[in-house]
Amino acid sequence: MNVWVDMAKGLQTGDARWSAVRERLLAGIAAGRLAVPIAAPHYLELWHRRETDSRRSVAVLMRDISGYATVPSAHVVRQLEARELALAWTESIRDHIKPRIRDC
Repeated sequence: MNVWVDMAKGLQTGDARWSAVRERLLAGIAAGRLAVPIAAPHYLELWHRRETDSRRSVAVLMRDISGYATVPSAHVVRQLEARELALAWTESIRDHIKPRIRDC
């Protein structure tokens, strides 16, 4: 989270280094070579920022860079993995049973 805060402060103060970083990130994203997802801890840290202006500038930066791309929680990943495993398992059973059904 500190990088987001540092970059937002740098951009607000006109720091050319942070402007260059932002432009390189945006160029990589636009070219499809880069994705910068945010995760739940980023939202939580942002929520805890006291100063409204600071919170807003960090949030705008996160929006612009991430495009709201997110890293799913471990719970969501496990659900997706279980679903894929169940689908693969049922397909393998179905493929194994089909020849037997045709023989009848």
